[in-house]
Amino acid sequence: MKKITLLLTIIILFSIFSGCSTTGKTLSNTIDEKENTPNWKYEVEITHEGSRSQGSAGRLFFKNIEVPPVFDIIIIEKTVYKYKPMKFIWDDYGYIKSGLIADAPKITSNKITEKELARGWYEADPSKLKCGTPEDWIYIESSRINLRISPSRLDDASAFYELKTVNTEMLKLY
Repeated sequence: MKKITLLLTIIILFSIFSGCSTTGKTLSNTIDEKENTPNWKYEVEITHEGSRSQGSAGRLFFKNIEVPPVFDIIIIEKTVYKYKPMKFIWDDYGYIKSGLIADAPKITSNKITEKELARGWYEADPSKLKCGTPEDWIYIESSRINLRISPSRLDDASAFYELKTVNTEMLKLY
């Protein structure tokens, strides 16, 4: 009888632990095939798949380099991504496709300067775009900044403005 009880306990524990894996499937795609965004990739990793704690982690990549988790909003072409920190292990967190479609920005009479082009960004409103802004520039926003920026300068801007990243090591513990 003790052997059967021990065997059943082992089977139950194994099924509990195997059903609560920390990572599951990763769904990866380009941002939107209708948009001209060949260098962008959006991944959604299913966490704790099949358990009551199932959630997802959204990540954005530009040229296979992950966008740092420091921006509240990122608009790529017309697609709006909002950053959501993890509060519970079953949350959907990271850069989440919001479902909102941004209006095309109005081109202003202000012309982008050589200094702004060299730096790779300028302060901006999401609804406005300076004349001469390169087509691949995106809009980013955090509690401290609103920028039109070259995607290759995201790390530079986050360092310049001293934006703090979310502790992603803590997220990996779950």
